[in-house]
Amino acid sequence: MTRVERSRSLDSGAEQASGKKEGMPVTATPLGPAVSMGTGRPQLTWDLVFEMSDVSGHVRRHLLRVYTTLGLMVLFAAIGVLLDLRWPVHPAITGLVIGLPLLFAIMCTPPARLAFRLTCAMLLATSMGASIGNSVQHALAIDPALIGLAFGCTTLIFVTMSLCAYFATHRASFFLYGFLSSALLPLIVLSVAADFIHSPFLVYVSLYAGLLLFSLFIIVDTQLMIERAICGEDDFVWHALDLFLDVINIFVRILAIFNVTNDD
Repeated sequence: MTRVERSRSLDSGAEQASGKKEGMPVTATPLGPAVSMGTGRPQLTWDLVFEMSDVSGHVRRHLLRVYTTLGLMVLFAAIGVLLDLRWPVHPAITGLVIGLPLLFAIMCTPPARLAFRLTCAMLLATSMGASIGNSVQHALAIDPALIGLAFGCTTLIFVTMSLCAYFATHRASFFLYGFLSSALLPLIVLSVAADFIHSPFLVYVSLYAGLLLFSLFIIVDTQLMIERAICGEDDFVWHALDLFLDVINIFVRILAIFNVTNDD
């Protein structure tokens, strides 16, 4: 073997050794250079999350539209809160009289009428934001920092549960969906009983049980959304509405927990 061939052989062996330590395989991703499994520490990005969770390009585009719509709905809900703080309206009017017709309009309108359904979704988010104006005003009277803290906790729960949904087995959602749906009615009964009996224990149980329930709903709704997108369903307005209902219910319960705790 000549000196040049020996040098090339040593260089090749060094390259193989640098990509493999103690038998660990090297995996290459389209996001950058090869990463040694167990030793490499790639930067966590949404692209890497999608790649690791086997989300296809079509589903990624669908998720982008869903989360963009969800962000707009959260923004319009905040506008609704501000409007209610300026011009208070009874929550039954904003939440039921205005909100329910908008919800049925979205349900009964075909996805092809995108502009109309998006308009209804933003108006629904505004009305639901106005319906929680009393809780926000109560928190502002106690400590304005509670609003930001509740929003931060809601965001943390949403991101955490969404990541759990991406990496979990998609079939698990079908087992959870029936359990969570059947738990909604007892939760409503418990909440009504807590309002009538005025029991602090029932109030805490209903708030924490609802918080857990809707946190798990984020996993279920996200997995079902991905499965439906894989099957060709691209109704991103309805999927964003599902997640928005989870988010606003979590926010309301976290804010109520803060209000009750600080009142005591």
